Parts: sequence; structure tokens; C-alpha cells
Amino acid sequence: MVKQLELEFKPDSEIIRKLKKEIPDFKRHGFQSDEDWKKAKAEDRAWRHMEQMNKIQMKKGLKDV
Repeated sequence: MVKQLELEFKPDSEIIRKLKKEIPDFKRHGFQSDEDWKKAKAEDRAWRHMEQMNKIQMKKGLKDV
């Protein structure tokens, strides 16, 4: 039988850590500027908050019935 070649992937290797430090967050996530990245994060946070509030309101509405 032929022995398979086993490759080890180390997610925290020195090269990957170095690249993470060099590339800013907004570039890593595919945004053109830092302002766009911050705006998207704020909108996501607001959306999650709105969904949580809707769930709470729905539960209150069901209890009243």
C-alpha cells in the first residue's frame, strides 16, 4: 500500500500571525475603508438589538392573550 502524505495545518503559525498583524480588519473583511467597516459593524449591532427586542415584544404579546 501507498502511504498517504499527511500535511499539518497550524492555524497559529508564525506566518499567519504576521499576516494578521499587517492586514487591517476592514481589508480582511472585504471593505474599502475603515469607515465602511465601522458603519457595517454598527448596523449589524443595531439589527441584532432590534431582533432581540422583537422577540421580547412577541413573548409579552403571547403572555397577554
